[in-house]
Amino acid sequence: MMASESRSDRQIAVTFQRLDPAAGDELIRWLASDCWPFHKEPKPDPARLAVRLAEGFFASEDNQTFWILDGAGEKVGVIRIMDFSDEVPMFDLRVRTDYRGRGIGAQTLRWLAGYIFSLPGKIRIEGQTRRDNLAMRRTFRRCGWVKEAHYRSVWPTADGRRVDAIGYGILKSDWEQGTVTPVEWDDDEGLD
Repeated sequence: MMASESRSDRQIAVTFQRLDPAAGDELIRWLASDCWPFHKEPKPDPARLAVRLAEGFFASEDNQTFWILDGAGEKVGVIRIMDFSDEVPMFDLRVRTDYRGRGIGAQTLRWLAGYIFSLPGKIRIEGQTRRDNLAMRRTFRRCGWVKEAHYRSVWPTADGRRVDAIGYGILKSDWEQGTVTPVEWDDDEGLD
């Protein structure tokens, strides 16, 4: 980023388009064409992606995937909603390398909350990221999500290490009211 260019100057508006399962080959090529450093498989194997596609990993009753499109209709990201039939869905978000740091994550989290909470029976949304994914952690906080969990040495990395995972959530009631209800972390008194 140039010294005179602010982050807001680089932000782009995005829209969302549900994945057509018949266009799964395009999704496979798209995912395999970039690097996802905070995922277990930073360079996804197209053959494994094809198996996942056939198994309904990206499009089924319990999994919904949406393209994230820039103003010109270019596919700049993808969000997969998991446990869709549950009252507490989770998600996976990927933004192409050359579009990161441009506000797409925050726009996507806001869209996700509006989409999920407009459906009957949905009470909260959960997401996780690696402890070292500071950009995503800042995005969660900026969008009103609350840190609810810290899982030690659980997230496998491509090089065989394990790093901490951080769980975030947003309540429908907080989203509706524009509030943030903090977690009471120090509630162990009297358990000894």
